[in-house]
Amino acid sequence: MHVSWSNLEDKETLDKRRLAFLGFDAETEARFLGYVRFMVSEYRRALHPL
Repeated sequence: MHVSWSNLEDKETLDKRRLAFLGFDAETEARFLGYVRFMVSEYRRALHPL
């Protein structure tokens, strides 16, 4: 998103706050939410091995 924002010629017409990622909708995007939860879990495990 940062690259796309940087490439825009007319940034005045867009509100930067509308480009923020607010999260997944668990009702309609459950598979994406599950993937992110898995990746976060694996990342934490990689940072803090037993």
